[in-house]
Amino acid sequence: LPSLESWTATVGKWGIDPDTRVVIYDDRGGVLAAARAWWMFRAIGHENVALLEGGMQAALDAGWPTSMTVPQVPTKPHYPADNWGMPILDARGVHAARGDDAWTIVDVRAPERYEGKVEPYDPVAGHIAGAINLPCADNLNADGSFKSIDELRAVRAAAWPSGSGARTGTSAADGRDSAMAGLHVQGFPKGSHFRRRALTTTKTLDRAMAPAPSMGESCSPVKGYRAPAATGIRAAL
Repeated sequence: LPSLESWTATVGKWGIDPDTRVVIYDDRGGVLAAARAWWMFRAIGHENVALLEGGMQAALDAGWPTSMTVPQVPTKPHYPADNWGMPILDARGVHAARGDDAWTIVDVRAPERYEGKVEPYDPVAGHIAGAINLPCADNLNADGSFKSIDELRAVRAAAWPSGSGARTGTSAADGRDSAMAGLHVQGFPKGSHFRRRALTTTKTLDRAMAPAPSMGESCSPVKGYRAPAATGIRAAL
């Protein structure tokens, strides 16, 4: 993640304040950049943000005009946010969670990367030991739109071991955001999964991290995180 100061300055430079309605899209159905941006807006408390269902292709199919001109918008002050309002764990926290049966680590990358058969980005192939695989691409239909709530629940149920971890974390720096968006579409409130606290890592963690904490060390959110107030179940995006 960028620093909170850098991100809030960027949001203000885009002319966005708490009253601005934001719609985000990419050309991958929201799996990569759009889902990450959605998460980052929600993390500074911007509730009025949504992903464009189907992404850029949906806009083209609808006949919307396109342009290569970058719009000029009036800048605004830094977005008013004092902390990241979504739960985050650093590498040490995730490492400690691996030794706690109350946690489940979820890898949202493609199965071939999870299995270590293909690794186009990271220096070490494979996945965090003990992590289960819930590919973020499984949240979407072939046209890039989100699957129905029932289909999303079925995908989750098929991948999630019965009775596993009371709290959860996701690994992979981009796909994690699509996974969180998928949970949100299913109607789960921000930061929870039924009774499970959904936490995300700050980087891909396939590689060894040093120094490693002992397994008895508690998992602590990164500096500056303040737990959000309890929320009710929210509607889909």
